[in-house]
Amino acid sequence: MDLSFNCKKSVCIRFGRVCKYAITDMYIGSSKITWCNSIRYLIVNIESSSCFKVDTDIVRRKFFASCNAILSNSVHKAELLRLQLMEDYSLPILLYCVAAIKFTDTQLKALNACWNMAFCKIFGFHRWESVKTFICGLCRLDFKHVYALRCFKFWKSV
Repeated sequence: MDLSFNCKKSVCIRFGRVCKYAITDMYIGSSKITWCNSIRYLIVNIESSSCFKVDTDIVRRKFFASCNAILSNSVHKAELLRLQLMEDYSLPILLYCVAAIKFTDTQLKALNACWNMAFCKIFGFHRWESVKTFICGLCRLDFKHVYALRCFKFWKSV
């Protein structure tokens, strides 16, 4: 079939019950393919675990970097314009491939807190103040509902 593998760029990862066992390296010809605990595909880190698990720390860091870039370059602009910029450029970073991933409750709360923090920064709320009713008053959705809507649209199209 003339398939060629680059064993230096290829790794194996394990899921399920075999996750806790040490497995010897695999070989293709004389080249070794090693086992690893996590792989990175585009922006998503997939971790070796008893179930399919994704690390959201990198996504959160990239989201905050995007938010900081928008906020620092739009200091004297209207708040709704800054919010629109966040929705157009920063929110898609949080929503990248969310329809294909089932987040844990902790991860979903952390991503929701990131999106709420963007509202706090734009509109001058303190960290301890709730922005939930404020988001609803602006006719916007919080991250949990945006996530549910995105998953619904994905499964409807499938």
